[in-house]
Amino acid sequence: MFAVAESAQYSAMTSEVVDISMVGTAVTLQFAIGFLLTMPGMWIVPSIVNATGYWSIAWCTLTPGTVTAAIAMIMMRKNETAIRIAKERGRPVM
Repeated sequence: MFAVAESAQYSAMTSEVVDISMVGTAVTLQFAIGFLLTMPGMWIVPSIVNATGYWSIAWCTLTPGTVTAAIAMIMMRKNETAIRIAKERGRPVM
């Protein structure tokens, strides 16, 4: 649920940081990768629940994706283009 809500923010960041001639390709690639990475979870989570009977264990299998997204956001803070855009909009840069 939260990943879908954040999708617009990720797309906006991509469209602002990527070279203007590559925006369509970059956003398309971003969506394709997102869908490809989502599909295994649709089989893994129910399979683990059926095997163990515990939802908590099943939800833990989704942790790598969340950690990867957090690392990507931390890396974005060091991107010169992202820093410039944030400063232009008066947003704090950490």
